[in-house]
Amino acid sequence: MMAAVLTAAAGEPTADLATYQQHIKPMLDRTCAECHSAKVQKGNFRVDTLDPDIVHGKTLHGWEEVLNKTQVLEMPPPKHAIQPTSDERQKLLSWLRQELRLAAKVHSSTGGQGAMRRLTRTEYVQSMKDLLGVTIVDFGQGFPEENRNRETGFANDSREMSFNTTHLAVLLDRARAGLAEALVTGNKPPGMKASLKAAPGHINNVDKRKGGPTDDVLLSTVFDLPTKVPAHELPHLNGPISILDGAISLPRGYRDMNGAYTHGGGIRWHIGPYKDIPRTGELRVVAKVSGRPDGDQVPHVRVDIGYLGSLMSPHLFVGQTLVTSATPVEIEFRMPWQLLAQPDLGNVIFIRHTEPDLLMEAMATRAMEARYLPDPKVKIAKPNPVLLLHEVTVELPYYESWPPPSHVSIVGSDSVDDAEGIKRILARFMQRAWRRPPIADEIATYAEFHLRTRAKQPGPVEALRETLANVLIAPQFIYFTEPIRDGAQRSPLNAWALASRLAYGLTGTLPDSALQAACEKGDLTSDAGLRREAERLLADPRSDRLLLGFADAYLGLQALDGVNINPEFFTAVEPGPLKDAMRDEARHFLATVFRKNLPSASLINADFLVVDRRMARHYGIPLVPGNDFVAVPAAGSGRQGGILHLSAVHLMNSTGEHSHPIKRAVWFRRNLLDQPPGDPPPAVPSVPEDFSGLSLTQRLIAHRNKDACRDCHASIDPYGLPFEGYDPTGLPRNEAKGRYFVFDMAGGRHTVWTGQAIECTSTLPDGTAVTGLDDLRAYLGGATKERFDRTLLNRLASYLLGRTMEFSDQPLLDDVAKRWTDAGGGTRDLVLALVLSPLFRTR
Repeated sequence: MMAAVLTAAAGEPTADLATYQQHIKPMLDRTCAECHSAKVQKGNFRVDTLDPDIVHGKTLHGWEEVLNKTQVLEMPPPKHAIQPTSDERQKLLSWLRQELRLAAKVHSSTGGQGAMRRLTRTEYVQSMKDLLGVTIVDFGQGFPEENRNRETGFANDSREMSFNTTHLAVLLDRARAGLAEALVTGNKPPGMKASLKAAPGHINNVDKRKGGPTDDVLLSTVFDLPTKVPAHELPHLNGPISILDGAISLPRGYRDMNGAYTHGGGIRWHIGPYKDIPRTGELRVVAKVSGRPDGDQVPHVRVDIGYLGSLMSPHLFVGQTLVTSATPVEIEFRMPWQLLAQPDLGNVIFIRHTEPDLLMEAMATRAMEARYLPDPKVKIAKPNPVLLLHEVTVELPYYESWPPPSHVSIVGSDSVDDAEGIKRILARFMQRAWRRPPIADEIATYAEFHLRTRAKQPGPVEALRETLANVLIAPQFIYFTEPIRDGAQRSPLNAWALASRLAYGLTGTLPDSALQAACEKGDLTSDAGLRREAERLLADPRSDRLLLGFADAYLGLQALDGVNINPEFFTAVEPGPLKDAMRDEARHFLATVFRKNLPSASLINADFLVVDRRMARHYGIPLVPGNDFVAVPAAGSGRQGGILHLSAVHLMNSTGEHSHPIKRAVWFRRNLLDQPPGDPPPAVPSVPEDFSGLSLTQRLIAHRNKDACRDCHASIDPYGLPFEGYDPTGLPRNEAKGRYFVFDMAGGRHTVWTGQAIECTSTLPDGTAVTGLDDLRAYLGGATKERFDRTLLNRLASYLLGRTMEFSDQPLLDDVAKRWTDAGGGTRDLVLALVLSPLFRTR
């Protein structure tokens, strides 16, 4: 009842009674009243008593029954003499779906109150890393995965989150594991430091000792190690290594179809002798390198740890980077030393020169071999970038200081064996973890717990670990503790609740020290103070978590997980890495638009692309420097910038072999226009993919000519056909590729490939004729631009607040829209307009 009062006050939509009176009631009287009215009530059901005001009436379930029976053609019964026409049935279904959808939203409205939200898995993991200063623990292990909201696809919706006592036990275990790494005891563990470089007087080239054809390369190794290292486990060189300008020249390596590492060389450094060194801290590798590109090919250094044998054996990736400096520069790689204790990882460090596009591939595909590996039958000069290794230093375990920063940030200068010191440690830690100052009674409760625990633990640090672990399973850490609203009016958030909402919204983690200081000074609740902190956080690199995470949710990129590129259809691509690059392209494109504060129109029609080397190669445009995604001009590339042209959009709305115009249309309507079509009725067949018969348009028409399908597909299919000019990998095409199989007398199967001309012309429901994606893009940026902007606003608000927007929120969203326009209409302006609005600052 309260929800109904709140939403009515907020100007909720009214029922479409005009359509009912003009079209629906006459049809029901003519076709249904004979069996379902005052005289006869077959099935104990009457249509004449159904309230036409579905939004506010009390017969909603009766109308749902009408929808269910009508869309599967059960009512009126097929043998009934009086049947509605196809147009009448379509009008009834359209009206019912619209009204039932509005009713569902109105009845579920909370007046902006929302459910109590907990941290998402991603937020929890990042919070634990930042709070404890520990990165080697898998904090997400066992944490409950979020269900995605059915309407928005978002994973941070409070209504979709679950939590139980089993999860609590998991979080206690994760907290104990993290604190065991963060808080240390005793002195700094013993370790070693070793370095090597090219120098006369020491030959340890494996191929040379075996009589292989290689130049003489001399290494000098300096150890700071408590035990002597056997000669056979000193650093060795593999492959055709040579000396150039006093440095080791590492030829570029590849992987062949069997996974073997070929056509290259590198350094092989055993770490077996160091097994007695405590497995704490980090392994630190510092390589002093320089590089000389060859055309668009840039030298690339990579560090792995694994077995001496084939790369098919388990390997642990440490790091990689392009080397663009012609003068020696030091590049640092780090990895938790504890991870190397796993028995299946081996004990050899590999330092190699690799092709950057093969970053994490287990083995090469045929397409990769054809593109990168030298063909001995064809004498064509291959690009040969030069990587020079001047010196390498390995240190383990490596600590920047002792005690490590993780310990100091928690303990500070207080004693862990003093009651008053423990209280001060608890007060600081609880304020950071709970995102508000703890009260005296809360500190006293945990101090008493520590006192009881101290008697059961071997030392004061161990007791402190257990106490803080229990702080980290309190609801104050796991949940967002916001004020409970008193009555119908929205309650303003206090400074600490606002700081928590702001920090997690913009950076995906705990409030930092500057944000806490703003709370303590009382600045955050003012317009100027909130704007200052929001602008600071948006300029922080951590805001990438907002931009990339929102891109995932807004574009629905999780759908990529259910689609794989079929390499039999697309032989010139590397399926796994390319799909990952497509996902990242989409995420970084949207992030670039927001970072540059470009208008929302740039999401639709951009004059730039955002690509890395792999996507640049896929599109056939010049390779970009480095491994990062960068913006490049679209002019002259043959590509159009914008959401509709992202390869991820085409792939996730396909089968991995064929395009899927219906999926593409549903995505367009749901994600960009907030007009999701209704669910298909039960037992409706899918559109056949047989390319040997009807054309795509003919197959779609045949599908929607079924009465059960016509209503929805008339408003869906026209949006999908303009996408047909692009294949599932996002490349333009002139025909759709298909195949069928034939079998010979011996039982052998043979593939017959076929092609069919594409059709990308359609007429949209409002009568607009479009041909291809360019026309659809113009339509999105023109006739439906206002709806596109409103959808973007609603989705961003839902993402920042962790709940679906309701009808009661619409007046406040109108206020945000006005603030956005007044601020200039940039996408970053939209974020600030939301943060500064009452919608964000109240509950």
